[in-house]
Amino acid sequence: MRLHNRFPRRHQPGQSMVEFIIVTPVMFLLVFGAIQFALLYQAKTTLNYATFEAARAMAAMYMDISEDPGVDRTAAARDLVRAEITGSDTEPAFAEFQLINPSDDSFRDHGIDVDGTCQIPSDNLMYRDAAVKGASQQTVQDANLLKLRVVYCYPLHVPFIDRMLTTILTQLPDDMCPHCIGTYGSGDSIERTCLTNNRFPLNAQAIVRLQSPATRQGACP
Repeated sequence: MRLHNRFPRRHQPGQSMVEFIIVTPVMFLLVFGAIQFALLYQAKTTLNYATFEAARAMAAMYMDISEDPGVDRTAAARDLVRAEITGSDTEPAFAEFQLINPSDDSFRDHGIDVDGTCQIPSDNLMYRDAAVKGASQQTVQDANLLKLRVVYCYPLHVPFIDRMLTTILTQLPDDMCPHCIGTYGSGDSIERTCLTNNRFPLNAQAIVRLQSPATRQGACP
């Protein structure tokens, strides 16, 4: 009689349960994380397109710039970007719009008085003086580049991944979370506002050539 027949092999019940308990959380993280980052990628692509469309519209018909640069400069861009991203109004706290160029220094160095307004000329740029001037450290050709920056707080939809991302990015490393990086652990930046409201900050920039003179009311400084 063979030995293995006398002593039949005994199975170990519960082995697959142990493997399931170990593997399942990892699989959930991978699958949910892939879904969330796919949504973020789609949102970033949409934001890039919306920012470019807003910049192109501003370049074609530049709005007058008042003495309050925080309002009139970005009003048109804000409406265009919101419409492209959400199709409706976005809460102001969850979106930041910054017109980087032309700046106040650009108007100071290259602006000319035209009928009670200050304008940066946009015609015949090939033949205009290409000297770098003043505080802006720009040529008139550089001053005719419109640069728009948008930060949008995209809502995180995937459960568990949303809390994990916001915790890692806002909490400083400690015993409970040694791998937290605390990138936005303090301050009142738009990124911090996004993360504390369970949203992820997405950034987009667009640069286009102005097709009409940049204009602001009043005499040039």
